[in-house]
Amino acid sequence: MKGNMQFKNIKKKKATTINSLPKKGLKSGRPFKLTKKQKIATVGAAVALVVWIIFLIVKGISGWFDRNQIVFQKVVSVKIQAPFVIKKRETEINVVELPDHPRDYETLNVVDLDIPEAPEVASILEFIHEKESQNGTAPTGLHVTCRERGMWNELGWANYASFCFENEAQGMAEVSSELNDRLANNRLVEVLCVYSNGFNRDLDGNRIPHNNCSYYQEYLTWSAK
Repeated sequence: MKGNMQFKNIKKKKATTINSLPKKGLKSGRPFKLTKKQKIATVGAAVALVVWIIFLIVKGISGWFDRNQIVFQKVVSVKIQAPFVIKKRETEINVVELPDHPRDYETLNVVDLDIPEAPEVASILEFIHEKESQNGTAPTGLHVTCRERGMWNELGWANYASFCFENEAQGMAEVSSELNDRLANNRLVEVLCVYSNGFNRDLDGNRIPHNNCSYYQEYLTWSAK
C-alpha cells in the first residue's frame, strides 16, 4: 500500500519544447540589406573587373594582328583565254666586245707567232655572209633590222651595236678592207674568233690571243668542202 501511495503523489510534468521557451531577447528575422556605400563599392568592383577583362581581350587581339594579317581574296577566279597565240620570234643578240667603229681595231703583238699565208678574203667573206645571215635569207637577224631601216648588214658586223651600212657595196668594201688589215698582223684563228666573240682577255683584263673557237672550226669545215 505504501508503495502505491508514493506513485500517486508523483505529478506528471509537461515536456519542455522550443515553443515553450521564453522569447525574451529574440528578434524577428529581417532580410539582409546592403548599405549605399556597400552597393557603390560592389558595382565599382564589378565594373573594374569587366574593364580589365575587356582590356586583356583587346590586347590579345591587337597582338595577334601585329603578327598576322587577313587577306581577302576571290573565292573563284575565272580566266578566259585563247587556246593558243602566235608571237613573233625575237632574235637574241649576243653582246661581244668589239670596237665602236669598224676601223678602230687593236692588233696584238705578233712577235714569234706563226702567221700562215692569209687565205683569200673573198672566201672568208663568203663564209661570213652564209654564216651570219644565210646570204640574207634568214627570217630573223640584224640584216632584217637593217633592211627595215632601208640599210644593209648581212655580215653580222658590229652586231652588238645593231650597226648598219648604207648599202651592200659599202658593207662589203668596209669588211673586206678590215679583214685584210687584221690578217696582215694576226693569225686566221685570231681574226675569225675576234670577229665572232670579240677580244679574248684574262682575269686581269689583258688581251690574250685566241687559240681556238667554234667559228674558226666551222670555217675550216666549210672551206674544206
